[in-house]
Amino acid sequence: MDKAISAQLKAEAPAAAVVKKVQAIVWSEKPYLKRLKPNAEKLLQKAKNQRDQAAASASSQSNATSTRKQASASSASQKMMPLFMRPLSSCVKGLSTAWGQIVAIPWLV
Repeated sequence: MDKAISAQLKAEAPAAAVVKKVQAIVWSEKPYLKRLKPNAEKLLQKAKNQRDQAAASASSQSNATSTRKQASASSASQKMMPLFMRPLSSCVKGLSTAWGQIVAIPWLV
């Protein structure tokens, strides 16, 4: 167990199996493992820090993805929005373009 703990302390990402074994140790029932306790606590802290970092990075990626989705959804909804719900500036621009096309038809004039 000592070798497994020290190997996982050196590793960048502690193995879940070793972390579970260390968590399962009942220190009051196994006084002969007392010398492992400082390294075991370091290992548990390292595993907790790694888990927290992974959760933080996942949530930031999730937030970035949802922000991109919201931006694309809002632009798509504006394109599909009926004229009466669009801002006045876009309606006037569309109206003047439509009127120019109507005036260009010779049999209407």
